[in-house]
Amino acid sequence: MPPAFGPPPPPGAPPAAPRARGVRLAATAGAAAVVVAALVAGGLVVMDRLGSDREEQGRQPVSSATPTQPGDEGSDGPEDAAVAEDELNGISLPLLEGWEASSGGGVTSLGTGEYPCPATPELTCLRGGVSAQPAQGFEGATAEEVAKEDIAVNAELSYGTVPGGSEQPYGGVASHKEVRSRAVTVAGERGYLVRWRVETGDGTSAYVQSVAFPSPRDHESMVLLRFGFDRGGTAPTVADMTRIVDGIKPLTGSGRGPGDGQAV
Repeated sequence: MPPAFGPPPPPGAPPAAPRARGVRLAATAGAAAVVVAALVAGGLVVMDRLGSDREEQGRQPVSSATPTQPGDEGSDGPEDAAVAEDELNGISLPLLEGWEASSGGGVTSLGTGEYPCPATPELTCLRGGVSAQPAQGFEGATAEEVAKEDIAVNAELSYGTVPGGSEQPYGGVASHKEVRSRAVTVAGERGYLVRWRVETGDGTSAYVQSVAFPSPRDHESMVLLRFGFDRGGTAPTVADMTRIVDGIKPLTGSGRGPGDGQAV
């Protein structure tokens, strides 16, 4: 079992100015000492200890030309759709309507739909979130092994106990059921996806999803995506999970060299 990932350190310098297709988020390890807000795991828990000050550091408002529609499996969208560029992993992630992005400590996070956490209203939770980071500390070596090894960690980080603390924003994970486990192509690479439906102690129902695939920048490294979405209401849908996975692209210059072959 890999070590549980705690909250990524607060971002360093704010993201660069928006580019033609969105925002560039350089994955930096620098910390802004005045900010203690961080997205956790799938992005669901925001440890908001300094209120609105977090809005000034490391989080980029998002506007997208491709709003999500319930039940729509989606497409890549128009060329001017907003993206977050993850330089460390050599990928860009699509930013759906109403989502925000941040980067720090080697983790690029996307989130949407803030609300007071059900069991700990002094903390702020999100209706949905995604994080991208290098897959490190796993026993498995293949995408399938990493995704299957991570899903329980993802569920605990997203809906269990806050890492490094005792708070359980949703009353802890009460039960889970695997609803999908299959190969998937991400950014042109052969990867693997595992999805659970979880029920929490406070009655919240949610989906968590772990996706692993080789980095387009360095095929000796694996990229790990963690998703955590509430179910129902104003939360993003499973179709939005698919839209994000399908919309991930390799950054220019991140692909394999000649003769290295192609993933299916």
